[in-house]
Amino acid sequence: MTYAEILTEARRLARVSTQGLSDSNALSVVSKSIKKFSSDVGGFRYTRKLQASGTFVPETFEGFHIEIVGSTNNDIDSDVAITSASSRLTGTEMAAMLQVQIRAAIGTGSEDLTVAWSNFYFTIDAIDSTSIEISAPSAETTYIDATTKLFGGVDSEDDTIVGGFPEGCTVGSALPTGCRTILGVSWDQAPLVGAEESMFRNPQSTGTPGYYYVSNMAYILLYPVPTSQHDLTLSYYGIPTLLASPATTTELPTEIPPEFQDGIANKVAEELLLGTHETRLGDRMRGDYEQAVTKYILQRANNNTEARIGHTVSPLPYYVVGS
Repeated sequence: MTYAEILTEARRLARVSTQGLSDSNALSVVSKSIKKFSSDVGGFRYTRKLQASGTFVPETFEGFHIEIVGSTNNDIDSDVAITSASSRLTGTEMAAMLQVQIRAAIGTGSEDLTVAWSNFYFTIDAIDSTSIEISAPSAETTYIDATTKLFGGVDSEDDTIVGGFPEGCTVGSALPTGCRTILGVSWDQAPLVGAEESMFRNPQSTGTPGYYYVSNMAYILLYPVPTSQHDLTLSYYGIPTLLASPATTTELPTEIPPEFQDGIANKVAEELLLGTHETRLGDRMRGDYEQAVTKYILQRANNNTEARIGHTVSPLPYYVVGS
């Protein structure tokens, strides 16, 4: 069914006109009802492959010392402070932050110095310098040494430093939009086990992941920390992605079977009846909608063959996002 067909059915059920309701607002009511149904049934099952990426939680009291010699524009011998962030940063975002901080410490003419993130390490390129050296900050009473956290330790090169694996890097992946409940996570086809948050605060062990944690910042974090890419597969219940500005011809999400799309119309009808005096009809629309929700949940449970298989083995634990 399309959004227009849902609206037509909802008007028939509610016995009301939507002439005073703009097209955009009417279509918004349909989207709102779809989201409500998706949430009330606990979401729909999805399986996605994710790309593991480094994530960082930087603070202003962390820093490192950088000395660049022989460059046309980028000579420096100074401590560089890390800027704090209110949320977890990806490696690419962290590289952009480091580039800004180093350039600011150098001053005018530093636009050709670059910091990049690739394959789980940072690269600092000062173009034509004689040498670059990364070391612990001189102001030890001001900064916590971040050389190991960011670059795998101290290093010295000619004009480009390619750091080692950053020990302060927590490898994981952002959750897909609309993810609500994790059903299972696997790495290179091996299932991972949910673990407590304390294991992921400052992980230093690298290797093949055996555990995962869903942080309240909507990331899946892995432990031990992988240093190479393999299949990271996620099964979860989630909410379908809806168009920000749907048209009358927009189709309902394919995740909602046709037999339950009338339930969406019932919910739209209830919304249209809000503010009217048709309380009995509104209650009836809500009742019909709730029956559709209950029927969907029961049907999914009865058809869940994986649950039947699970009686012979210990099921994977799951975490609700934000727990």
